[in-house]
Amino acid sequence: EGRWVRAATLAPGDRRGVHHILAGYIPGEPKKGPASASQWEANYGEYAVGGESFQVPAGLGIYLPPGGHKGFQMHYTPYGKEAVDNSKMALYFYPEGQKPERIMRHTVIADNFIELPPNKDKHEEIAYLTFPKEARLYSVFLHTHYRGQAGRFDIVYPDGTKKALINLPRYDFNWQRTYDFAEPVTIPAGAKLVATYLYDNSVRNASNPNPNETVIWADQSWEEMHYTSIYYECTDETVAKKADATDEMRSG
Repeated sequence: EGRWVRAATLAPGDRRGVHHILAGYIPGEPKKGPASASQWEANYGEYAVGGESFQVPAGLGIYLPPGGHKGFQMHYTPYGKEAVDNSKMALYFYPEGQKPERIMRHTVIADNFIELPPNKDKHEEIAYLTFPKEARLYSVFLHTHYRGQAGRFDIVYPDGTKKALINLPRYDFNWQRTYDFAEPVTIPAGAKLVATYLYDNSVRNASNPNPNETVIWADQSWEEMHYTSIYYECTDETVAKKADATDEMRSG
């Protein structure tokens, strides 16, 4: 049977080796070939170093349909010895027979083509997402690796006005969390959400594995990412009246 998810916790079994965990729903049989989160239709929280449990506000939910498969993106970083990971996931459902009024959606703003020059700090990389319809933004998760220096998340309105939603002047890889807005942010149709990260690939960065190399997007913690996860709802969508909300969001 299908149930509505209100909250989720992803607990790493080996905190030294687990870089991150993502969890999603795959309708039907997974496609053959390399596993990919692009097959997922919904996201049920995420873990990164320092992360916490995920909970949506009252009145919202994420549907978990019957059948299908659960997808997990398990990202490991080696630390010099053999280990066994026994990560766990817990889901908190709305009580049986109850359902929310509105649907929480999820998408990612990312730049897979970042390139950090050697021996340079305050190197800037930007990615954005344009919303084709009005939405409300509830939370944002910012993610880079050891060279992440600072992060900023802005909304650019259709008239060109820009407003800062999150300003993180000192990014810390060991303290990654989801930022929940005290009040949801209304995103007008045509507005852009812009994620800007600064990277420190210099010798002044005590966490920098090697300031003399050019760094691009890759999985390991000593490499880099430009990844921002957001949770939102479309204002024209309810549980009783679903809209084609997921496929319309495109990042750049």
